[in-house]
Amino acid sequence: MMKIKLTKKNHKKLSLLAALLLCMTVESCGWLGKKDGKSAPKDVAAERQAYAKALKVTVLPTLDCMPAYVAEKAGLFEKMGVDVRLLRRNAQLDCDTAIAGGSVQLSISDEIRLQQLEKNGVAMQLVRKTNTNWQLIGNKTARIKEPKQLGDKMVGMARFSATDYLTDRVLEGVKTDATAFKVQFNDVNLRLKMVSTGDIDAAWLPEPQATAARQEGHPVMADAKKMGYELGAWVCRARTYNDATRRKQIDAFMKAYDAAADSIQKFGLQHYADVMERECHVGKKVVEELANNKKKKEKK
Repeated sequence: MMKIKLTKKNHKKLSLLAALLLCMTVESCGWLGKKDGKSAPKDVAAERQAYAKALKVTVLPTLDCMPAYVAEKAGLFEKMGVDVRLLRRNAQLDCDTAIAGGSVQLSISDEIRLQQLEKNGVAMQLVRKTNTNWQLIGNKTARIKEPKQLGDKMVGMARFSATDYLTDRVLEGVKTDATAFKVQFNDVNLRLKMVSTGDIDAAWLPEPQATAARQEGHPVMADAKKMGYELGAWVCRARTYNDATRRKQIDAFMKAYDAAADSIQKFGLQHYADVMERECHVGKKVVEELANNKKKKEKK
């Protein structure tokens, strides 16, 4: 048997080799977060089963979804006994596709989209109306302040949605020097960006994106609520609503959503500034203005 003379250099090599073998042993024995090598597939299967049973809900980075984000952070869904998985999306079309395809059970949407889905043969159910509002924001560099100036201009909106419908209502009876072009941009943050960069002449924005645009100096051309339209909604498929188990989950979600909304009302948006900044991708100034506007309305 060959003997190895232990020099200082060899000792270092053997130490490194021993450490490497120890790491390999630890990983193979599952000490790095796994119970054992055989349990990992079972864990994956269990999570898949739990996900299938959970209530999947598509949400957008908008103010009407804030109670859902707060409820998730505060653990209110668990307290209501429902496993909720919030699926973050930026585009309304993605929410529509998910609810129509049945991959989610509940979605933030609007009444015009609900009608469109039903026209396409998908039986739908209006679960709850929301106080969602949209404002038509004009690009300040284009110097557009009134609907009559939209001739030969591009208006950002989402087809077959509240924003599409509101565009038609704004242009009703308005004489423009040319046709106004409705351009589809489903992503709400992209719409805000395009107004900010001057790549589009006007766009319909919900909150908090509308506040972000106003803070940049872009003018409000129209306001859905002032026009008398409140079209926001939580929707699901009719067959989902008629399923006793799913109906129970949806009811529990709404109770948690309402509890979170009450908490926002009580403590103010500023109390949940970190949630809004993270989920809605806006800065502190936007949160502050929305919070101040809410206080002013309450005083009135």
